[in-house]
This record gives sequence, C-alpha cells and structure tokens, in this order.
Amino acid sequence: MQDLYSWAKYYLEQGFSVIPVIIVPISEDNPKGNKVAAIEWKEFQQRHPTLEEIESWFKNPNFPALRGGKNKLGIAIVTGRISGNLAVVDFDSKDVMTEVLSELSEKHPDLYGKLLDTWIVETGKGYHYYVKIMDPGHDRFSNRIGIRPGVDIRANGGYVVAPPSPHPSGKVYRFVNRPDKIVKLTWEEYLTFLSFLEGKKKVTQRVEIKEEGRRELEESKIVEIVNLLRPIYRQGYRDYIILYLTGWLKKAGISYNSARKIVEFLAEKDEELKHRIYVLDRTYELKGNPPTEEELKGKTGLQEIAETLLGEERALDLIRKLEELLGRSSPFQDSIFSLIDFRRKAYYVANPRRGIIARAFEDKNGGIVYEKIVAEVCPVKVIVYEDPLGGLTKFEIEFQGFRNLIIGPAELDVIISRLQAEGVVKHSRLLRDALSSIITAFIRKGKAEIKRELEKPGFYYIDGQIKAVKWQPEEFTKEDLAKSLRLLDELRTKWYRKAGERFITMIKWGLIAPFAYATKQIRESVDIYLPDMVAYGSRDTGKTTIGKIILSIWNPPEGVRQIRGGGEADTKAKHGHLRSLTTFPIVVNEVAGIFANKELLEDYKNAVENKTVRGKHIHGTYFELPSLAPFFMTMNAPLPLDESVRKRFFGIHFSHSDKIPKKEMERFKEEILPRLGDLRFLGYFVFNTISENPEILKGNWQTLTTELLRMAFEFAGLEVLNWVYEFYEGESEEELNETINEEIRARLLEEINNRYSKYISKIEIYAESPADIESTNDIEIRLRALLKEGFLPWAFARGDEIIITTSVMKVLKDLGIDSLKSLAERFGWRYCNVKISKNRVVRAIKLPISEFVEFLKGGDFEEVAEDEGDESTDRGSEDVKTEDKKIELDEIDKQILACYKLIAPSVPDYDQPKAFVKIVAKKLGDSEEMKERILKLIELEKLPKFYKEFVERADSKYIQVRALDYIHIEVNGREYKAKPNEVFRMRIEDFEALDDEIKGFLIPVGGDNG
Repeated sequence: MQDLYSWAKYYLEQGFSVIPVIIVPISEDNPKGNKVAAIEWKEFQQRHPTLEEIESWFKNPNFPALRGGKNKLGIAIVTGRISGNLAVVDFDSKDVMTEVLSELSEKHPDLYGKLLDTWIVETGKGYHYYVKIMDPGHDRFSNRIGIRPGVDIRANGGYVVAPPSPHPSGKVYRFVNRPDKIVKLTWEEYLTFLSFLEGKKKVTQRVEIKEEGRRELEESKIVEIVNLLRPIYRQGYRDYIILYLTGWLKKAGISYNSARKIVEFLAEKDEELKHRIYVLDRTYELKGNPPTEEELKGKTGLQEIAETLLGEERALDLIRKLEELLGRSSPFQDSIFSLIDFRRKAYYVANPRRGIIARAFEDKNGGIVYEKIVAEVCPVKVIVYEDPLGGLTKFEIEFQGFRNLIIGPAELDVIISRLQAEGVVKHSRLLRDALSSIITAFIRKGKAEIKRELEKPGFYYIDGQIKAVKWQPEEFTKEDLAKSLRLLDELRTKWYRKAGERFITMIKWGLIAPFAYATKQIRESVDIYLPDMVAYGSRDTGKTTIGKIILSIWNPPEGVRQIRGGGEADTKAKHGHLRSLTTFPIVVNEVAGIFANKELLEDYKNAVENKTVRGKHIHGTYFELPSLAPFFMTMNAPLPLDESVRKRFFGIHFSHSDKIPKKEMERFKEEILPRLGDLRFLGYFVFNTISENPEILKGNWQTLTTELLRMAFEFAGLEVLNWVYEFYEGESEEELNETINEEIRARLLEEINNRYSKYISKIEIYAESPADIESTNDIEIRLRALLKEGFLPWAFARGDEIIITTSVMKVLKDLGIDSLKSLAERFGWRYCNVKISKNRVVRAIKLPISEFVEFLKGGDFEEVAEDEGDESTDRGSEDVKTEDKKIELDEIDKQILACYKLIAPSVPDYDQPKAFVKIVAKKLGDSEEMKERILKLIELEKLPKFYKEFVERADSKYIQVRALDYIHIEVNGREYKAKPNEVFRMRIEDFEALDDEIKGFLIPVGGDNG
C-alpha cells in the first residue's frame, strides 16, 4: 500500500488526477475480471484529489470491496483535460499494437516517431501509449471505444489503470518506456491520428455528436444488457422497451455509439429496426423532437413490462442488474435498489409499483425476494437542499403508496417523524437506515435533484458582492428617508433623551449588525468582527424596545424577527441553532444563563469572531453550524467580569435613573410603535450604500456607521444633527465594578424601604417641619425598626452590630455575587463565625449598624451635610469655598434639601422629580422664587441634574430658544450664554425685553410645556 501511495503522489506531482480502483481477478464466473472505480469519481474529472484523500485511499484503505481479501487495490489516472489534456491509446494485444504501428510508420512517420518517445505501459496482454494534446477541441476529445478493432482511446470521461497496479490476470502494470516528459501532439496531429485509426471511413454523424462527458460501454456490458432484455423484447412491447431503454441510457450518460450497439443487437431480427433506430436518434436529439417531460411524465418504465412477462421477482432482478450495469437508476418509475450487505446480497428497495419501501435479498436463482416491508409509501422524487455554509442538508421527498405525501424541505429526522405520524411505517427500527439508503441511492444514481443555495435570510458576501437572501429592498425617495431620520431624531431627543449617546451607539450597532457575517467573509484579519451588544441594568428602561427599533430598521422576515427569551440560547445546542437562523440581529432577553454556562462560553466566544459556532456530529456525519447572527442581548444582572468574554460584546449600562414611567411607556406604545415601520427606509439606504462598496465593511464599525448616518442626512436633504457624531465609549473594568457596587447598594436599600413601607409605615408625609421630616425618615431609623421587629429575613441585630446571613444572596440574585464571602471581601466587611442559637454556628457578615447605614446612603450627596455644618470644613478646593461664598445656602435652601433627603431613599428615580416638586410646594409654597432656588441647587449639584427638565417644564414663564450664533447677553440682571445651534431656556419677560437686532439671532422653539 505504501508503494501505491508513493506512486499516487508522483502522478499527482505530474499534474494528473488519480483515483483508487478495485481490481477484480479473473475467475470462472468473470473470465475478463474487472477494474472498477472504488469511489464516486465524477468530481475528479473536475478537480485533483488532495494529499489527505490520497493518503486515506492508499495508506489506510477501507473499501468494502477489499474486505473479502480476494480483490486488490490499484491506481487509475483520470484522462482528459483534468490531467493536462492527457489521452491514452489502449491496444488490446501486442499483435494489434504491432500491426497499427507498422502501418502508422509508413503513412505518418512523424507521428510514429513521436509515439515511440513517450510513456508506454505494458498491461495484462496489451499496451497503453500516453500522449498530451495541445489545445484540444471540444467535440472530439472524448473516449473513442472501438475506434479500430482492438484499439480504444481514453480522453475526457475516462481513466486508465496505471503502474504499479495489479492486473486481473495476476500480472502487474509496468512501464516499458518512461522518458521525463510525455510526448505532445497538436490538435491537427491528433485528428490525423484519429482519421488514420478510423481508416478510409468518413466521420459519420454519429462520430460528430458532442459526447463530452458521456461513457462508452464495454462490449461485455453491452452483451449483458441485451441478454437481460431479450426475454421481454416481445411483440407488442418493443416500442415501449426501446423508448424506456434509450431514455435510461441517455440519462445514465451512455454514449450514442454504445446505445446504438445495444439497440442494433437487441432488434437485429426486428423487421422495424429502422424505426427503433429512429426512436434512439430522437431520444439523443439527432432527429425530430426528443420526448418531452410531459410526454414521459408518470411512465412506469421497464419494470411494469417485466413484471407482466416475467413476474415480480425476476422483474426486480432485471431492474437491479440494469442499475448496476448503467450506474444510474431508471428515470422512470422503476424500483430503486440500495445494496446494504455484500455477503448476504441484501438490499433496501423502493418499489413505486407497489408503493413500498422493503428489505429484500437475492435468492439462489438470482431473483429478488422481499423480507420485510419497512413502510407503505415509496419515494418517487427527491430534492436535496445542500447548505453552502455547512449547515444540515435538507430533503424534500414526494411519496406515493398508501398515502401520497410531499414532505420537506426538512431534516431526515423530521421526515421520519412525519411518516410515523401518518401511520405508514411498518418497522420503525429499520426506517432510518432504509430511508437514508434510498435517498443515497437517488443521489448516487443521478435521480435526485440537487439544489445548493442559501436559504437563511440575510446578507452574504458572494463573488465580490453583497447578496440579499429572502429580503428585498424597496424603492424609496428622499422624502421617505427623511421620514425615517425625523423619527430617529424624535426617539433620540424625546423618548430616549436620558440614554442619549448610549441609545445612538446601539442604533449604530444595529445599522451594521445584519452585515456581521459578511464582514467575517470579507475580512483579511481575525480581529475584524462585530461584537454582540449587551444592554444591562435596571428593569423598565426600554432596553428590549431598542432591540425592536433595530429590527424595525431592517424589517426581516417574520420567522426571524420575534424576541427570544434567554432560555432559547443558554445551552450549546440552542445557542448554535439561534446563531444559524439568519444574519439579521436576534434580540435575546435575560441572557444571564448564557454567561453562567461555562460549557457554552467557548462556543459563544468562537461564534462572535468566526464564521462557525461549532461543529457537531449528527448520526455519524460532521456538520459545521454557521455563526450568522449577532445577538442584541438584555439582562438585569451585571456583566461578566471575564475579560475574554467581555471583549466579544459591547456592554451598555442602564441605571435606576433611566427607568421609564408606566404612563410614558403607554404613550410610546400608542404614538411610536405604529410608526416604527417608517425606519425601514434607513435600512434600505444602508443596504444600497454598502452594496455599492462592500470593502467598507473592513473598516471600524463605529466610524463606518457614523459616516452612513451622515450620508443619509445629506441624501435626504436634511441638516446633519449633532447626535450623529455621538458614541458611547463603554465602561472600564473599574467602572464596571463600581456599577455592580451601586446595584448592590440600590438593591439592599430598595429591600429595606419596601419592607419598611409594607410592615412599619405607609410613608404618608405630614411632618410639621423639615426637622421632623429628617428625624422620622432617616435610613438608620428604618433599618433599626425592621431589625427590631425581625422583618429582615437576611439580617438581625446584636447590640449596635448587624449580622447579615446567606439569605441576602436571594436579594442580590443575578448581580454576579457568588457567595456571602465574596460580598464581604468586596466591601471590606468582616466575615466570621456567628452563634445564632445554643447549638448552631454559621458563617456571616458582621459590621456596625452605623457603617452599614453609611454604605446604604452612598456618597452621592454627602456635600449637603457638609454645607450645613461649619464653613471651615475642609472641602479640598478653594474654588468650592469661593462658590459657596457667592451663593450661600440659607434656611429655605436647607429645607428644600431636607425634602430631597426624605424622598430620595424610597421613591424610584423616574418618580422622584414629581414627588420632590410636590412635597416642596406643600411645605414651602409654589412660588417663582421657590423654583429659582431649586434650579440654583441643581446647578450647584446639590440636587440631581435629571430634576431640571421636570422643574423647567412645570414653569410656564419660560421659553426655549435656539441660538443662531454665539450669544452672551445680560438682561433684567440675568446672564445668558449659548453656542451656535444650542437650545436654552429664557424667561419670557427677558426675551421680550431684547431689542430686535438681538432677537434676530434667537429662534423660539417652544415654551416649557411645548
């Protein structure tokens, strides 16, 4: 075997395509022996084998035909164009060779001389002469079997067994002459040689037929076919037999010459021989019109005739043997056989005449006998859908029999399940093997239709172009695009104003997301890929809605646009399935399970960067799942801290302050959701732009999407807005840790406030003074009250210390804290043994209640307390002291801040501004002065900045104006500054007091309630 492998490599280096062949030795039953291809070799007429394929064939052969030890393995060289336009002249014997060469030396001495200086191989009793043809024509560079008695030529569509292969006679193929180079003949010299071999005969119409790729049958096979058919070639059936037979021969790729020989031998005593030849010529499109598909549709073929004349067993045997001789199943509704056991000669048979799939065997007399009926339906048509991206092959099968069904396109398991559901399966245990074998027979025998096409919706980079699959852009106008951009501006400036640059960053990601797979296809570096997007943090902040907005830009097919739950992607199988559905982004909610599954993380990291998620074996066959879709994910838990995972996604945090009030959510559903379809014109623009120049996908996605938005505004004839250039840079690891700390603090504070509200007080505000408010609503008072009454299931008090138990982990669920010890280490708290009963000691956190209260308060507004103290307190900056001296906090300011301290711990951020203004109005009045004080405290950062918009909107004495140039004016003792295009707030009385020249640089854009 090692010697065969070395020779195979040598032939490959010479530019030849090689294949393995089975050498069947001469025997009484097989007086000539056989040399048959060990593999399906058609593809190697188009390509050379790889070294890996050669190694598997010749180093470690595992061909079923070799298992008995009788047959031998050999090497064959594929002739024709694939092997450098190689043709081989095959002389059956030494006598024939001597006769031909002697005649050639007299008539064409130049050709004779060339043939003596080329590769010459001694076969069993004959010789092979190798020649290469320069620029061969298409019409006559094919196999020429029997071109002269005892002489064949192998070219396109053929192969020859090569040294050092064994011969069926027991001899070995060996070189008689092997110069460095094979002789080359011009096309004219080759045609001269052909004419010489043909003798004085003119080239007949038969020779001129374009037979490239068709096969010449050996004389022995022609005789065998004729002998098989003679018992049924009877009067009354002859026309149909010739029609079905010639149709089968043509479909099987048999040459006209061989087909004519069969017809002539079969009908040699037929008085209507000329008519039989006319049917053959018509089938091969030489005379008249060939039979149409409609004309042949539903024809039962030779099997029906054979069953009528010979009986079912002999008829099945005849069809099986014809299949083997021709290498292809009948194109008519004859039975199809799949050999499953060489030794027992067992088969699976699909018999459309009886409408069954059965297991059968060959009896001693050569007849086919049914053993078991597997299913009471028979496949009559098979379409194979091959996925060019490496996904699972699917099948569409038409069945006839007890029920007539068309199933698919679907995977084999689905088809089997459907047959079982239809009640047509007799042996479930055999069905998978039987159906798989029959489908393979359809494919190998050329009866199946193969469709190799993309079926997953989305965008692909193919042959230098972006191809859209199952998605079609519409024609659109500048006005259509302008409608999309105005809606996007409304979303940015009104509905997602708090998210701001974070919202725009996610939209930019969404603009490029459907091209994530195309980016992987076109890239030249593994570092060029689009990360997934993860929106995480507080609930009710509109994270999932942003995903819906992105999908609205692209309007993908219905089957791939629904929002998925995290449970649909938290295992390797589910994750791989979702990734392979489409190239459009898939929105997946609550994905903490993905990051918690350590087995899945390698697949996840691989899927983001590469074109495949992973490989998998299905019933022994290896498939690669394509990683088509990027994920837009949401989660309430913090992001994983693993750096190798974090580099595969872009994380954007949403805090409590981003929460959207329920009324605003309802307004959004009513006003915006019905209009989201208008965003599709932006998707069409982006697709067209990228399609014109796919190379831009190699660039940085942040820069590319900014440029796409800018181009969209310019195309629509709109002014490019400032937010087009916004981009959120994300969080560092330190910021991420701080975010987690803040989430822990907020979660514990919310738990304390909720339990206090539920068990201790309903928090109705009726205090007479700010001092009363502070004393009755302090966080420490609430905490101590809950500890005293035992209303905190995760903590209890010991004197001035709080003991926190493992039950707190339920409160901190999904925050990435894996143990109580980790919580203690994060904040530097003591983690120790604590005795909780006479006989029970547990590990718990122990710290002073005052320290825990300071943790709960956080450090956001500690300056309020400092301002209320001694002015000599070290603020760390002279600038701050100076500012405090300019605007001193009086008693009323302190009462306003006390109101804030009252509502801040217990009221959600989204309700805080309204609650704050209400309590201030109730306790201190609703005067213009009070609003000015609140705005002043916001500017001093004593109150949260997000209060400002609510306070301003509540004031009808102000107006919003846009500056057309740099503005710096003073009117009625108030100063206003603004940059070009900046919108700012003025008192109406101040605006009206301006002279006309200054007013010309200011454009009112609405009042505070507008």
